[in-house]
Amino acid sequence: MEMPGLQLTLPQAARLWGLEPRACHDIIEALVACAFLRWTPRGTIVRAEGGFARLDGGFRLQSE
Repeated sequence: MEMPGLQLTLPQAARLWGLEPRACHDIIEALVACAFLRWTPRGTIVRAEGGFARLDGGFRLQSE
């Protein structure tokens, strides 16, 4: 959103957000599950294309 194309490893994301690696992994997995982030084949995380779905079963936004 603010940094298009940003790719981070798990340790980089944990440092950026000031989180313990395990907590960061859990948050990333939740964001992957709602299709906001995705893992790349190289093991980095990037913003998923096409929007996101809420974890609580609510709405799903999709880009045009």
